[in-house]
Amino acid sequence: MSKPAHPTRVVLHLRHRQAQKIAEENGFLPTRTVIHMVRSLEEHLPDISAPEGLRSFLPGLDNQEWLSLNNQIFAEHPEQGHWNCADLDDRLSQPWFDPNGFLLATHDGKITAYCWTKIHGEVGHHGIGEIYVAAVSPDFRGLDLGRAIVVAGLAYLRRKELREAMLYVDEDNQAAISLYKSIGFTEAGRDVLYQLSID
Repeated sequence: MSKPAHPTRVVLHLRHRQAQKIAEENGFLPTRTVIHMVRSLEEHLPDISAPEGLRSFLPGLDNQEWLSLNNQIFAEHPEQGHWNCADLDDRLSQPWFDPNGFLLATHDGKITAYCWTKIHGEVGHHGIGEIYVAAVSPDFRGLDLGRAIVVAGLAYLRRKELREAMLYVDEDNQAAISLYKSIGFTEAGRDVLYQLSID
């Protein structure tokens, strides 16, 4: 029997050390590590001015510009890059989506940075906020926009009376990790992605 044109890949997303040990003993190789970070919303937020042109995402009007910018920034990212209109529409139709929690910074009508938040569970003390995705346009880096837009996202989550915020970031994205630590996030755990190719 001939081999398939492309090897079959079995992927495991593991957090516990024992499960990781078993995976490695069975030929799975770690290919990606995602860090889970958390921050209390009851503690003081950094003193930083809101970014220029801060406003909420406007579904139907901002879709294409945001998609183009997001795909440019995350061109090499396995999950966040290469989105199409259907991918975005699917997220915008989810019960958790709130355009008021999808913040854009703009300059002369152009999106310069964004912070998309998400609420898990009920609004209020029993829910938890997430920085779902945040980024700065390559044309506007070096202006502390990343810090400003994430703090704006945290302020929005705090207004929802949430006590805690979380996010996920790739281990190799040291610039983002440094930014989040400077805002008060700390590491809460790691998920390791393992892959096995079957020829």
